[in-house]
Amino acid sequence: MAGDVLIVGAGIAGLSAAGQLLARGVRVDVVERSAQPRAVGAGIMLHPNALHHLGGMAATVRRAATAVPHQLIFDRDGSVNRLDWTEVWPGGALPSAIRRQRLLECLVDQLPQGLVRCSTAPRAMRQQGDGVWVEFDTGARRYDLVIGADGIHSWVREFVSPDASPDYLGQVYLRTLVRRCPAIDFPEWRVWRGGGAFFGAMPLDENWFHVFVQFPTAAPGPGTTSAAAAELVDRATAVHADAGRLLAGIDLGPVLMRPAFGLTAPRLVRGRVALVGDAAHAVAPSTTQGGGLAIEDTAVLADEIGRHGTGVAALRAYESRRLPRVREFARRSRLHGTLLETVQSRPVGAAPRASGLAPWFRRLYEPLMPPA
Repeated sequence: MAGDVLIVGAGIAGLSAAGQLLARGVRVDVVERSAQPRAVGAGIMLHPNALHHLGGMAATVRRAATAVPHQLIFDRDGSVNRLDWTEVWPGGALPSAIRRQRLLECLVDQLPQGLVRCSTAPRAMRQQGDGVWVEFDTGARRYDLVIGADGIHSWVREFVSPDASPDYLGQVYLRTLVRRCPAIDFPEWRVWRGGGAFFGAMPLDENWFHVFVQFPTAAPGPGTTSAAAAELVDRATAVHADAGRLLAGIDLGPVLMRPAFGLTAPRLVRGRVALVGDAAHAVAPSTTQGGGLAIEDTAVLADEIGRHGTGVAALRAYESRRLPRVREFARRSRLHGTLLETVQSRPVGAAPRASGLAPWFRRLYEPLMPPA
């Protein structure tokens, strides 16, 4: 299939879109404003919906990841709740956890060398006739379609859905990577909670764990900054004494501080320009579906381009398939966040028991269980 498509952004969404379209014979350019494709964060959970829509890449990603069989949730009163993921996803499918940088490497490796042009960003864009003219520092170029995969603070979204803007969700996350060691070496995702905050540790591969603290605060602070490892340890200790003991004497990697944002753009398409990933929608990190929704977007968009070619019909079909699914999941994710806050506000010892967790998460992920 012929056609020229510009993808703006070389994160999970942009690289996934490039691979999906190249597999269908579509010519693509990928531009990234950063000096290299970069993964913001430490680890990522890919649920069965994401792995399904990775297609041929799924096996490669699974080999680089760790299947997560269950989650343990520890409360201050000493109680432990267990969530078995086989009871959440149909057919006993398991999510996989992987380092974000390793996932990006997997996605880059499927592309021709040099396809991604780094330190490059569009300056202006206009639709004209049957194409889109995009202006760069080096001049203008015509494309059949433009895909905005440029994140939560998307430049392309200003063109497609200018009234949509991210909403701060009242939570900030500190994230880092920790090497496996005697204190942090277990097969499941573990979460400690208390005082309206969460501390968690999740295996990513044979060498690394993803460690995070989520805490509420009225002011989101700067978008993405480095934080001191001591702050992560202090906040983890404030959540649960066991969390502080777990981290004692452990060498933490660079700590990233990032506020959580929500977004559901009312439209994903304008003419020959479409949004995917965080540029189109963002949900609370506690849902662990940001990357999954982005991968679904790119699979559906590539499917419709395969059906209709690189024209407006493909983008219209993409939007009609994606908007209902994304809106429903965003609605459930907001309810999920409210329920988490309610649980945290209960007296110590009043947390739900294990029997209530699997149905809760099945309801959350229910819109994502049928293939997109």
